[in-house]
This record gives sequence, structure tokens and C-alpha cells, in this order.
Amino acid sequence: MNGPQRGLLLVTGIGGPAVVAASATATAIAYRGSKGQAYSPLSHWVSELGEEDVSRLAPVFNAGALIGGACLAALMTSLAMTRRGGLARAYGPIGAVAGLAGALVGRFPMNRIVPHAVASVSFFNLTALAIALASVDFAKRPEPRFGRIQASIGAASTVAFVAFALVVSEAIRTQGLAALEAPDPREAVSPLTTLEWATLLLTMAWVVSTSWRWARAAR
Repeated sequence: MNGPQRGLLLVTGIGGPAVVAASATATAIAYRGSKGQAYSPLSHWVSELGEEDVSRLAPVFNAGALIGGACLAALMTSLAMTRRGGLARAYGPIGAVAGLAGALVGRFPMNRIVPHAVASVSFFNLTALAIALASVDFAKRPEPRFGRIQASIGAASTVAFVAFALVVSEAIRTQGLAALEAPDPREAVSPLTTLEWATLLLTMAWVVSTSWRWARAAR
């Protein structure tokens, strides 16, 4: 891997999550809900940070989602090209589409609930599938760039997603799409929002870990 390629890897694999983290943190600090409440990942959806007319810095968060999604798409495409093999041919395109769905989360904020729900559900489902397949690939064919550490983080991310998906499915079954809107009344600790944040943070940890080890091995 030459210098420009390594730089692109660092931008997409580490810069992308860094932008998402920075935009989410800044937006969360400035956030005041419709009833004046501060933001908490234990009781607020991730996407509430981008809800227009509610979140003060919604454009900042939504821009971060657009950039982070595009970076994920580029990273997963590059990863599949360097790994090759049957699993890579599957998780590369899946991960690329997942990244584009993540970008659309920023394009369609939470106040546009139908397109937002489609983008958000697609992002979480496809990202979880891509990471699970890539982690199996790393576990089966470890090498200096990709190994069992990344596979373990990927497994934790998959477990968190499965738990999140089960809780969301039950909520949608009983409440319909209203289950995906801002909860009212709001619980101090919501399994839905807590598991969503856990899934997202573990996903970002997998992306950063995979990219960092890849870049170090390419020096």
C-alpha cells in the first residue's frame, strides 16, 4: 500500500468515525429537547440529535452522518478488494450500501420519519450483516492486518445488534412506526435507545480497530 492509499484508509476508516463522534458529541452537548431536557444516550435515539426544529445543532449532526456514511461505504469497498474471497464479495457490496444508507440518515432527519426509518433500519441491518461476515472472514483467515481482535469486536457488535433488533421488532409489533419516534413519556433508561447506542459504538470501534491495524501493517 502506497502513501496516498494509506492516507485514504486513515481518512475513511478513522477520520469518518471521528467526524461522527465529534458531531454527535457537540450536538448532544447543545441539545435541549422540546421540553427542555438534556440529551442522554440512555433515553434518546441517536437520530434525535439530527431532528430539525428540536436539536439546536441538527445540521452539524446530519452533516456528520453524511460524511461518516460515505466513509464507511468507501472503507468496506476497499476492504473487500484487498481481502478477496467469497465472503469479501458479499460483505463489500453490503457494507457499501450500508454506508450509503447511513449517509441518507443525515439526508432524511428524524422529523421525516418514513424515509428516515427506511434509511436507519437499512443502515443498522446491513452494517451488522457486513461486519458479521467480515468478522467471520477474519476469524477463518487471520493475517497481520486483520485478525481475531477485530473478529471479537465484530462479534460483540453483532450480539448488540441482535438484541437491539429483537427489542425494536417487539416495539414495532405493538406500537407500529410510532415506536421509532421520540418517546413520550420518556423513560430514564430505555432498552431501545441504549441498545441502539451500544450497537453504533461497537460498530465504530470495529471500523476504527480494523482500519488502524490495517494502516499499521501497511507501513
